[in-house]
Amino acid sequence: VHAWLVQRGLLAPYAARRVPSVTSLLFNGLVCFGTLAVCYVGVASMHHALSRALARLTEELRQRDRAEAARRQAEDTMRANQHFEALGKLSSGVAHDVNNALTAVLCNAELLRHSLPPGEAREQVEDILAAARSAAQTTRHLLSLSRRSFCVPVSTDPAAELKTACRLAARLLPENIWLST
Repeated sequence: VHAWLVQRGLLAPYAARRVPSVTSLLFNGLVCFGTLAVCYVGVASMHHALSRALARLTEELRQRDRAEAARRQAEDTMRANQHFEALGKLSSGVAHDVNNALTAVLCNAELLRHSLPPGEAREQVEDILAAARSAAQTTRHLLSLSRRSFCVPVSTDPAAELKTACRLAARLLPENIWLST
């Protein structure tokens, strides 16, 4: 142990002429041990402080990563909300334009219906009115979507809706194809 301590400069080498006594060896050993103990305590306290600092730094990095992820998610949500808001404004504008055109169609179709005698031509005008009312209902749905209002469910007669759809589709089909209800 003495030679190891001498090599590291912690203990003076023996004088060549003098042989150390047991007490001087013990005293020098205790001094060196005390020095090593003080050094160990210093290094251990530095290690402990560095470990705590590393743990705090790691936790701060985790919190920063979580905050960054939350910020990115909030930005994505905000972009999606802006997208839907723009889509609502666009659909509102389109619905207003279509509604204006439908008003003219409905008014003229009503005037035409009242001027025609009962028969096939009058039924065709009534089909035009039904289709225009259906389109007006669709524009109302688009407008309610852009206003974020609540929709009220309405019961419909599926048989009547099917009959109207078949009557409208029958005019579009070639003569060799027919629909029956």
